[in-house]
Amino acid sequence: MSESSNPVAAKELRVLFVEDSEDDEYFNRRALEQAGFRIAHSARVETEADLDAALTNEEWDVVLSDYAMPEFSAPRAYEVLRRHALDVPFIVVSGTVGEDTAVEMMKRGAHDYIVKGRLTRLGPAVERELRSTEARRVQKRAQAELQRIEERNRVLLAHSSDAISIVDAAGVIRYVSAPIAAIVGYAPHELVGRPLTETVCDEDRPDVVATLARARAEVAQVTFEARLQHKDGSLRYVEVTVRDFLHDPTIGGLVATTRDISQRRAMDEERRARLHAELANKTKSSFLANMSHELRTPLNAIIGFSELMETGLAGPLSPKQTSYVDNVLQAGRHLLRLVNDILDLSKVEAGKLTLTREWTSLADVVAGVGEMVAPLLRQADLRFEVEVPPALSALYVDPLRLKQILFNLVSNGIKFTKPGGVVRVAARTVGRRIEIDVADTGIGVAAKDLHRLFQEFERVESSGAAGKKAEGTGLGLALTKRLVELHGGTIAVRSEAGVGTTFTITLPDVRRPAHTNERPSLAPKTVPNVLIVDDDPQASALIAQHVRGAGFQPLFAQTAEEALRIAAVERPAVVTLDIMMPNIDGWAILECLRHDPSTADIPAIVISVIDDRPRSLALGAIAHLTKPVSRDELHDVLKTAGKRE
Repeated sequence: MSESSNPVAAKELRVLFVEDSEDDEYFNRRALEQAGFRIAHSARVETEADLDAALTNEEWDVVLSDYAMPEFSAPRAYEVLRRHALDVPFIVVSGTVGEDTAVEMMKRGAHDYIVKGRLTRLGPAVERELRSTEARRVQKRAQAELQRIEERNRVLLAHSSDAISIVDAAGVIRYVSAPIAAIVGYAPHELVGRPLTETVCDEDRPDVVATLARARAEVAQVTFEARLQHKDGSLRYVEVTVRDFLHDPTIGGLVATTRDISQRRAMDEERRARLHAELANKTKSSFLANMSHELRTPLNAIIGFSELMETGLAGPLSPKQTSYVDNVLQAGRHLLRLVNDILDLSKVEAGKLTLTREWTSLADVVAGVGEMVAPLLRQADLRFEVEVPPALSALYVDPLRLKQILFNLVSNGIKFTKPGGVVRVAARTVGRRIEIDVADTGIGVAAKDLHRLFQEFERVESSGAAGKKAEGTGLGLALTKRLVELHGGTIAVRSEAGVGTTFTITLPDVRRPAHTNERPSLAPKTVPNVLIVDDDPQASALIAQHVRGAGFQPLFAQTAEEALRIAAVERPAVVTLDIMMPNIDGWAILECLRHDPSTADIPAIVISVIDDRPRSLALGAIAHLTKPVSRDELHDVLKTAGKRE
């Protein structure tokens, strides 16, 4: 029942009957009408759920409840009423129980108990309880008003660390607390008698005046921010909360609480600047990633067909043509390394580069790096030395990323080492860590430049008069540092002019357990066919040349339907899959192959510009090669998958 209604004075009732008998409801209603009440609205409920809904959705002046019903009872009904915390008269009207039950109900909290045979008592009982209820509500309203006044005073005291001002109807300050001095530099007595808006800066003053006028007009509480002019001329950001008490003669105007938020605003500005920088960085990373993917497709053709021409598979070349093709191939590979660095760095910054760890032979990784840099070592007339103890033969790392780390460091050493020098890789165990040194006898880096080595897009000149000009994008060492940190490790550098530079990688010492469930290698197959699934004819032709060079016969499919049909009929030794296929992508084709018993055991190799090796391996591929794929890389994978003897 709303506080403004008074059913006693109006003689109108909203009655909720908790009753299973329509006849009893009729007699109760008639008794109320004979007592002078007009029932404006009523409802009858028989279950707890219906009572709960009625109390939730509507207001009632009185609840009349039978004591015992087939599915409900008065004690339970009263508990539901108490759960809703409603101050509504609850009267039991029943003829099935005796005096003891009536007393018990009254003890529980029922306001009265009427025997159905004496319904003439119902009207007076309802009127009496309604008057009592109204008296309680008046008292509660008075208490609430007192609490409001006390709360107002409590707030004023609780905010004593802020500046509290009392302003009269004309907007002049009548009182201001001491903390105002810390905000605007004026003592309280210097501000009393002056307009509240006097210290507001000129730009903000019109808005503040309008806000204060609205607070008065609406008799509302308003919170706003503004800039105040400090006595020393500086601006302070403040948050002002204004309450209008024009109706209160003891105050006669506005009460304003002023809080200095200059520090908070500075932090907000810093946070916004940081978010803006992060957004710009994400945009940059996204752009670099998209451009890197776009560059891979033409590079695939440039490098792939150059390799075919270099090997003579496309016909004999003259010495001059061979030299030209070699220049094209070296330039393409250099560009590919730059593209890969950019793409990897953008993935690291976006948090999308994940490691695929496995038990890896450090000696094999270092040997692989040695093979990759062998032409560079010969050209620069350098020696490559390796010291890897047998005890470090198995590390739990991402082998491709570890090879990338060591290749970047070794090739960097080759770049700045004079002919006759040495580039050396050495590993050791130090406590519970593993350290790998990549050292050179080059011309070194100036001490003042060491801190710049791992910064993105920084190219540091070598020390010494004969120092070489830095080349490249400046991403190699920055990316190397990120990859080491992804492994849970650190990288440090020390250098001395004329002596050389040493990079030290420190990794957690995670060793192979005594018993491991390693995935057995796939036995070579004797079926010579390789099914090439790619919608790009140029890419298919290039892969086909590599496949023939490895001793296989290529089959071709340009759609998912063709791929699944040919795989089921021909049962190829290996399937290569591009990801970016029309309608159905390569990962979906891979899932279909794995769910078909006739093709489930065919090894699949993903070859795509999309670099998501973990997903490919998770779906059952034996390898994920990123375009442009090299001939040797593909041959190595085909050998493990099923190359004919």
